[in-house]
Amino acid sequence: MSLAERVKKARLEKELTQSQLASMLGMSYHNIQNLEKGRIQTCRYIDRLATALDTTRNYLLVGEKAKVVKVDKPINLISVDNSFEFKADCDYHIVETPQNKTLFLTSDSKEVASVSQMFIQKIR
Repeated sequence: MSLAERVKKARLEKELTQSQLASMLGMSYHNIQNLEKGRIQTCRYIDRLATALDTTRNYLLVGEKAKVVKVDKPINLISVDNSFEFKADCDYHIVETPQNKTLFLTSDSKEVASVSQMFIQKIR
């Protein structure tokens, strides 16, 4: 199931129209329509959308069985499958998919890389 399909499914489960959801988010219903038709591949308002639909960012991005990798210790280093330009002003998230693939995403839900290893060290 794609992002578009999960958004539509969640909206229908809440018995909301595209216009009602758009109004809750302070935007035009065309944004929701384009998202649900798959014309938008990433979503900069994913957090607000997840809140309005009573779900999680992770569910919308990668599906029902996905889970966020929670780490109770600082991550000092991660190994990824390709190089990318790190931006200091951007938040990054580590997300595990139902296919047991760990992705490194930006805060606007763009996939940066696949995580091959995480090196966790407790700092004293």
